[in-house]
Amino acid sequence: MKQLITAIVLSAGLMLTAAPVKVSKSFGFDKVNATKNIQAALDSGNKEIIIDYTGSDWIVDPLYLRSNQTVFIEDNVIIRARKNGFHKITDSVFVAAGVDNVKVIGGKNVVIINENDYFNRKVYSQSEHRHTFRIAGCKNIVIKNLKLQGSGGDGVYVRDGVSRSEKKRIPSKNITLENLFVTKQGRQGLSVISVNGLYVRNCIFEKTCGVSPLSGVDFEPNHPHNELIDCVLENCVFAANDGYAAVHFLGHLNNTSKPVSISYKNCRFTTSRSSNIGISRGVKPPKGKISFDNCTVSAAGKSSIQFDFAKDFPVTFNNIKIEHTSKAPVFSISMPKIYETISGCVELKNITVTAPENTPDFDVFLYPAPVKSSLIIENVSINGKPVNSCKKLEHLRALHNNYSLKAASCDINTLQSPAPAVKNYKRPRKQSIGYRNFRTLLLDGRKGEKITVVLSTSGVARRQGACSYTITDPRGKVIRKQALTDPKNVKITFVPKQNGWYKFTTRSRSKLTVTTNHRGHGFLMGNRLQLFRSRGSIFFEVPAGVKNFQFVIWGDPGETVTASLIDPQGKTVIKKTNFDKPEFFVASSTNDKKSEIWQIKIDKSRDDFSILFTTPLNGIIAENPDLLLRSKK
Repeated sequence: MKQLITAIVLSAGLMLTAAPVKVSKSFGFDKVNATKNIQAALDSGNKEIIIDYTGSDWIVDPLYLRSNQTVFIEDNVIIRARKNGFHKITDSVFVAAGVDNVKVIGGKNVVIINENDYFNRKVYSQSEHRHTFRIAGCKNIVIKNLKLQGSGGDGVYVRDGVSRSEKKRIPSKNITLENLFVTKQGRQGLSVISVNGLYVRNCIFEKTCGVSPLSGVDFEPNHPHNELIDCVLENCVFAANDGYAAVHFLGHLNNTSKPVSISYKNCRFTTSRSSNIGISRGVKPPKGKISFDNCTVSAAGKSSIQFDFAKDFPVTFNNIKIEHTSKAPVFSISMPKIYETISGCVELKNITVTAPENTPDFDVFLYPAPVKSSLIIENVSINGKPVNSCKKLEHLRALHNNYSLKAASCDINTLQSPAPAVKNYKRPRKQSIGYRNFRTLLLDGRKGEKITVVLSTSGVARRQGACSYTITDPRGKVIRKQALTDPKNVKITFVPKQNGWYKFTTRSRSKLTVTTNHRGHGFLMGNRLQLFRSRGSIFFEVPAGVKNFQFVIWGDPGETVTASLIDPQGKTVIKKTNFDKPEFFVASSTNDKKSEIWQIKIDKSRDDFSILFTTPLNGIIAENPDLLLRSKK
């Protein structure tokens, strides 16, 4: 008899977890804060949970989904994020972390409202991650039939997570988003960091506004181990977003990453403030493929489609209708960084474009490198006129391939300090050369002789003024390392304990001026010299025996610079104004029998720009011509 009673109790328990339960009936309803009611239902072990219609909104703090569970939301239910309830920077309305086999399905007119005071710094700390759905390292997730309105981040955020069994990070797998209307999100409609199997069907992503990138969908991995495999988006609309409609920033992947596969079918991309479609794959991209089939593209704020080239990573646009309305070129080709060689294939097939008269077909921005890419154009027309080639690409292919673009190296063992200065060099009053990211200042240190370097972020907003510096001695040992929050004319002084080359390396988020009057010094250029909002002159040596030389200057896309090349006698040899695309400065020494000091004068620059010296120049420059390190005689 006792065994029979136990069996009946167990059977009743199984029936309880198997039968659908309504939250308000079984776990109560709190009009002020219903978090505990819904979370208790999610934690109950019931396989089917119904968030039922009560006539009032369900006001919630973050909710955590559990494995092997279906959550059905009844018709006309509104789930609303509670004000002042999302203070952790990763708080989201629904959080799925390391769970499997979960469905969240809405009935008719179901809305999840996540609008809040997230961008009020008096209320919330800064974050871009207060999403509506946060999916991390999950498998077999279905979200469908919902309206997602407002957030401090994304409508849906999909990333990797930590596998306890495998003890490593794994992508989310088999994620399905269907019949979602995602609107007014604070960062993106959908962000995809790492996933193997993403299926997005019949969804609308619109009106993102708040913090960058502001796109309808953004594929943007954070690390090389992240995956973007088997991502399919069908019958979706990306409309009226403040950034791109669909963007693919893949710069954090590299040639060790797994191949990427993303496809769009029967989608519409429209009324973005930026380009409607953007593809940027980084310096060492993985293998992969991105395709667009039977799509429409219309009313972009800039170019309709923007793409780059990547080896073993074709991009295909097939059967595309474009209604182009902006003054920008229809297609924009832009590389994100310096490449040893620009290669890869993009196919434009069966594309019909309508555009204002005299609209340019292509804009091309390729960094200085040999061009071996291929652009296949088949059955493409603009206003009924066939487009058979990209003349600008062919021009740059010829131009870049004609010049030797091997970056100048610098063997510090071949350098020496200059002879004592003939005159006291006075720094011009308006001289302001801004360095950004990593930059190494090489110093000729003498035992017991004090060295002073001045750092300043004057004119830079405090939140962007952080920088750091590291000093290493001739043996490569770090003798000082320090982070500075917001330096304004900070003097860094140290005394060498031995003779030799000392390296003063800085790292800055924004503009940093680095100056010294030490006896012999120079900035090592590396692959390129990166500068920011600069005005003034920098000096370089044309070594004895060098007759012809060249260098390249370019701004980031849209960020122009005006620069001149001035010979040792002070004569302007070349001047180029208001350019951003790479400009080659080609000249000859006035006397190749002896070393000469030449000058690059920066009259103005809008923001970021770079200078690339090519061999046989030395890869070193200084702001003081009398103290510039130069070749040994």
